[in-house]
Amino acid sequence: MKSKILFSALLSVSFGLAMGLTGNISHFKVAFAQEQSSDSQSTTTTSKQNLEQDIRRAEKLQPRIKSYAQLSQNRVNRSLKMAKSLVNSDSATQTQLDTVDLLLSSSMENQNLVKKTKTHYSAVPVGKTWRDTQGAPIQAHGGGFLKQTDKHGNPIYYWVGEDKSHNKSSFNGINLYSSHDLLNWTYRETVIAPSLTNTSLLGNKIERPKLLYNKKTHKYVIWGHWEDQSNYSSSQICVATSNSATGKYTFEGHWRPGSDATHRNWRIRTLADGTRQVEDSNGSIINGATPDEMNNNPSIWGYSSRDFTLYQDGNDAYLITSGGKNMMIFKLNDDFTDVDTNSMKPYTLFDNYREAPAMIHSGKYYFLITSSQTGWYPNQASYSYTTNIADPNSWTKPSSSSPQLLGNNTAFYSQSTNIMQVGNKKTPEYLYLGDRWDANALGSSTYVWLPLSISNQNSGNPSMNLQYNPNWKLNTSTNKITNNQDLLLSQGKPASTDATQSSDSSLALNNANDGKYTQDSGYFKPLTGNGQTVKMPFSYTVDLQRAYNLSRVDISFNNGGNTSYYPAYKVYTSNDNKTWKLAADGSNNQNVGFTSDKLSGKARYVKVTVSQFNTYGTNTPANAAAGIDEFQVYGQK
Repeated sequence: MKSKILFSALLSVSFGLAMGLTGNISHFKVAFAQEQSSDSQSTTTTSKQNLEQDIRRAEKLQPRIKSYAQLSQNRVNRSLKMAKSLVNSDSATQTQLDTVDLLLSSSMENQNLVKKTKTHYSAVPVGKTWRDTQGAPIQAHGGGFLKQTDKHGNPIYYWVGEDKSHNKSSFNGINLYSSHDLLNWTYRETVIAPSLTNTSLLGNKIERPKLLYNKKTHKYVIWGHWEDQSNYSSSQICVATSNSATGKYTFEGHWRPGSDATHRNWRIRTLADGTRQVEDSNGSIINGATPDEMNNNPSIWGYSSRDFTLYQDGNDAYLITSGGKNMMIFKLNDDFTDVDTNSMKPYTLFDNYREAPAMIHSGKYYFLITSSQTGWYPNQASYSYTTNIADPNSWTKPSSSSPQLLGNNTAFYSQSTNIMQVGNKKTPEYLYLGDRWDANALGSSTYVWLPLSISNQNSGNPSMNLQYNPNWKLNTSTNKITNNQDLLLSQGKPASTDATQSSDSSLALNNANDGKYTQDSGYFKPLTGNGQTVKMPFSYTVDLQRAYNLSRVDISFNNGGNTSYYPAYKVYTSNDNKTWKLAADGSNNQNVGFTSDKLSGKARYVKVTVSQFNTYGTNTPANAAAGIDEFQVYGQK
C-alpha cells in the first residue's frame, strides 16, 4: 500500500450498533478498526501493479539483504515469498493483494530496513526507542513474558509481542526475543507470521500475545486476541503451541472462550459497503449466524474476549479478559490450550469497561492492574486484589472511598501489559511493564518499564505504588533493582503563577506540587482575572529556595476521562526569577498528559509556560481543560 488509511475518530462500540463493536470508547484500538475494510471475495477485477513494483524493489535488495538486522531480513524475505506466490495466482482477491503489498512495502521503509549493528544497553530506555542486539527497533507491543533457566543454569527471559512496524492494527507477525539481563534482547523468530495457506493468519489482527510453559505437556503455548482486520466484532482468543520457546509454533485456531468444539475459526467481516457477515474458515457465509445471536448464546459461541492476560499459578493458569463492558476470569484446561468452564465457573470481575489486565502474586494476595478504555490514549490505572482467584466475591475493587489508583493520571503515558517478578522468592521485586502507544505511528510506540512497589502483602491492607524513574537499572549479578532516583526538589516549595487562582480547593495552585498526581487528587487550573474562564497562555513557577544541580522535570498535565489532551509548553530555569534560560522546548509536544524533560545546570527557579492545550486525535484547541496535576523537579544538592 502506498498510503496510510488512518481513522482519527474513535468509533462507538456495541454489538447493538451498526458496526457491532462494544459500547464505550475502547483501547481495543477501535480508531483503526476499519483501516482496511474488506472488499467482497467475489471481486473479479484486480490490480497487481503496486505489488509487482514492490516485488522488483525487494528483489533488488537481495544481494545485500544479509547486511541488515535479522528482523529486517525476515520481514522482507517472508513478505517477498508471499508476494511472488500471490502475484502468480489467478484467484487472488484485491484485498489479499493489498494486504500482502502493505506487508512487503512497509518492510522496506527506512525505519524498518535497519543495517546490522551491535547494540548494548546498561539501563532500560524508558519511553524511548529500544533496539535489539542487532540494532533493529524491538517490535513486541502488548507483550507477554516468560522466565526460564537456560542450559547453563542461568535465568533467561522470553518476550513475545506484536509487530506494528507497518503502522497498522492489522496482523504483521508475533515476534519472540530472548535476554539474560532484561536489557539486551535478541530477536529469535517471528513465531506466528502472516500466511497465504492459513486463512486465519491473513486479513486479521492478533493483539496482546502471552506466553506460557506447560510442565505437564512440555509445550510452549502462545495466546492472542484474534479479530478480522475490518472490525472488532469477532472478539476471540487464538492459541499456538510449540515444543520449544523459539521453535515452530502450530496455530491451533481461534474461537471465543467457553464455546463448544464445533463453533471455531469463524469471523465477522465488514464489507466495503458497511454490511457485516459471519464467515467460516473458508470464507463461506454461516447462515443464520448474527452477532446478536452469538452474543446471547455463550454456551455455543463462547464469551466475547478482547484485551486479556494470562496468569500462571503453579500448575494452574487463568485467562483474565475484557469482552467490552465486562471483564471475566476463566481457568485454563490442563494443557493450557483452552478454558475449562467445568473445573471453575467463569465469572465477571468488572462490569464497567476495564481492560489491559496484568496480574501478579505477592504474599497472600493476587494483584490485578487494569486501565479504563480511552482508545489508543492513556488513562489512570488502578488495581484490585484477592486472596482467592476462584472466589468472585473475594476481590477488593477500587471505590470512591478506596480508589486504589496507580501511577499518575495517565500511568505515566502508558498502558499496562504485564507485571514481572525479579529478585528471588525470599525478597521479590517487581516491574511494571507497559506500552506507550503512538496512535499516529504505531510502529514507533515505545515501552514504559518501571519498578513497582507492593506493600503490606501479608497484612489486611495491601497496596501498590508506581513512580516515574527513568534512571533505574537491574543488577544482573543479583537480579536486584537499583533505583538511582535523583532528589525530588520541588514538592511543597513556594509556587506562583501569572494566572488567577480558583477559590475551589480542588483547583488551587498548591495542588501542582503537593506530591499527589492521581486523577482524584485535584489539580491547578489557571483562570483569568474574573475567575470564570481559563487563562491561556499561563505560567507556573516553583521556587526551590536555593540553587540545585538539576536533572529533569516531570509534569503531569490535566487529562480528561474519555478525552485526552496534550499541551504545547516550554520550561525555563533561573537563579534570580528575572533572567530566564530556555531549558526544554515542548512547543511541538504531542505526549498526552505526562512529559519528562532533561534539565542541566544549576538553578533556583523552574518555570513552565503553557501556550496551548489540544485534544488528541482531532488536534483541536481544548484550553478549557488546561491545568497541571503535578510539577516535579529533580536534581542533586
